[in-house]
Parts: sequence; C-alpha cells; structure tokens
Amino acid sequence: MRVIGIIPVRLESTRLPEKAILPIKGKPMVIRVYEGARSCPSLERVIIATDSEKIRQVCEEYGAEVVMTGDCSSGTERVFSALASLEEDYDVVINIQGDEPLIRSKHIQSLISAFDNGETEIATLAEAFHDEHENQDPNTVKLIFKEGAEVADFTRSPQEASRIDKHKHVGLYAFKVSIIPELLKLAVTERRRNESLEQLDWLLAGYSIYANVIADGLISVDTQEDLMRVQAILEEE
Repeated sequence: MRVIGIIPVRLESTRLPEKAILPIKGKPMVIRVYEGARSCPSLERVIIATDSEKIRQVCEEYGAEVVMTGDCSSGTERVFSALASLEEDYDVVINIQGDEPLIRSKHIQSLISAFDNGETEIATLAEAFHDEHENQDPNTVKLIFKEGAEVADFTRSPQEASRIDKHKHVGLYAFKVSIIPELLKLAVTERRRNESLEQLDWLLAGYSIYANVIADGLISVDTQEDLMRVQAILEEE
C-alpha cells in the first residue's frame, strides 16, 4: 500500500495570526509538523500544500517539499487539489493538520493501521475525554462509535453523563484515493452546515469511517495558550 502525507496550510488565522510560521522552540510550527510526519517510515512522501508564497518560502528554507494550490474552501479540498497535481499514484492519502506540532510517527502509523480492515474507506483518530469540560465544550468534537472501531456519528453536542465510552475526535484523516472523485461530488448537508463538520457529509453519504483510539493527546494550536503548552512540552523532551 502506497501512502502519502499532505499537510494543508494557509497563512490566515483569526485567533492566532500567521500561526503556521510562528516559531516553536526555534522552528516554524509547520516545519515541526512536517518533521513529525517525515519520521513515519510508512509514508513514501510528505508534502506541504499551500496557496501562500510566504509559507512556501519559509518551508523551502528548511528543505520541505511544497505544492502550491489555488484558493480552497477547506484543508481537505487543498489536500485533494495537491494530490491531483502529482504524477505518482498512491493508494491512501493522509490529511495531516498543519497546526499539530506534536504529531509523531506512532500517530500516523495508528491511522494507517485502520486500513488493515478492508472495509475502511476513511480513517481518523479519537481520544478519551480528559474531563467533563471537554464534553461540554462545543469546540471539542465528539466521536461516537458503533461497534469496534467504526464511527456512528460526530457532533459538537455534549454526550450523556452515563456514557463511559466518551471520545473526542482527533482531526487527522486518511482516505482511499479511489473514493476521492466521489467525495468531491457530494452536496453539503444541513447537518454539516449546522455543526461545521465536513466529515458529516461523508458519513451521511454512506462512507465507512473507522477511528483508532490514541492514548496520548495531540494539541491543535489555535491560541497563544495552546502555543505555550506545546512549547513547554517540547522543552521537556
């Protein structure tokens, strides 16, 4: 199975301006993500996809491979656009978020292992809640399992207190390349509009999504506080 990792990155960020190129322990955040992805031996290739010339210049200074895309409505669309521009064929493409500087080989390997199940068309990751605050927080996306690792639903709504299997979604995705043309044709559903979750379109269209649970949390950097938390963790390594 040939697997490629693509990191979609844009320059604009409302809560943390130009966060992709902010330094974290001496390196731009996007380079931290790139190096973490490159550490996974199962990825044949890792590229950064962006429409920003400023990001391209920063990344190429560190020797990262960059593909320029046009305007895209989402990170997933940017990943698919970059993939379409490549000459090589791959079986699976992984959308590696550009604001996950703690990404490591084990996280990506866990994602890839979901394709050991031949029914998997889309894979993602999950993590158990740390506290009830995460359950109540609408910014924390909740992932609900069917049986085993198959996903039944995604939502921003709190889950019942009696549930003992509450999980939050970790927003990395892997796709079988063969289904991408079909995904690009899907209409935007009402639930996606209401919850601002693009994965609901795929789930409601009948695609099977499987999620592996990881034990240690990744930190998506959206605020200055997130940036400081990641900096502190890297300082301890």
